[in-house]
Amino acid sequence: MTNGAGMDPESGRPDSAGVAVRPPLLYLGALAAAVAAEAVIPLGRGPFEAPLWQVLAGAVLVVTGASLFVAAVREFVRAGTTVQTHLPSTQVVKTGPYRCSRNPIYVALTIIYCGLAVIAAAWWAFVFLPVVLAIMTVGVIRREEDYLLAKFGGAYADYKRRVRRWL
Repeated sequence: MTNGAGMDPESGRPDSAGVAVRPPLLYLGALAAAVAAEAVIPLGRGPFEAPLWQVLAGAVLVVTGASLFVAAVREFVRAGTTVQTHLPSTQVVKTGPYRCSRNPIYVALTIIYCGLAVIAAAWWAFVFLPVVLAIMTVGVIRREEDYLLAKFGGAYADYKRRVRRWL
């Protein structure tokens, strides 16, 4: 049980996953760095010089990622728990896209990131992507998994056994 301040009253510690970075900021920061790197050392035509077909392909990725993001967030809202990583979770969400992935919001952010990189012709974003995914896995997802396992025990352990981390 937690109080409104997000503290566990029994331990006195914060009732949150304690992630290393807020995921949207990580993706945005990496994308900004990629655009800057592309301007200095272009891996293609240069940033924002994509042909129409490339912009359309990127837009399809962005719309796909945004749709998944909205569907995943909707499940959190329906469950009455928060999406924000620094606030307490009140339950394990297992419906909607959470039936196929334990982290559909992070899958969505990755798809959006790729789509924006394609639109911006910022190919460095794909060079940076493995680093982003490593930070997400170690600094965010594993911390969330540890937190949810400690908070929800067997219910989360069972869910974790049945559903993949990413896809």
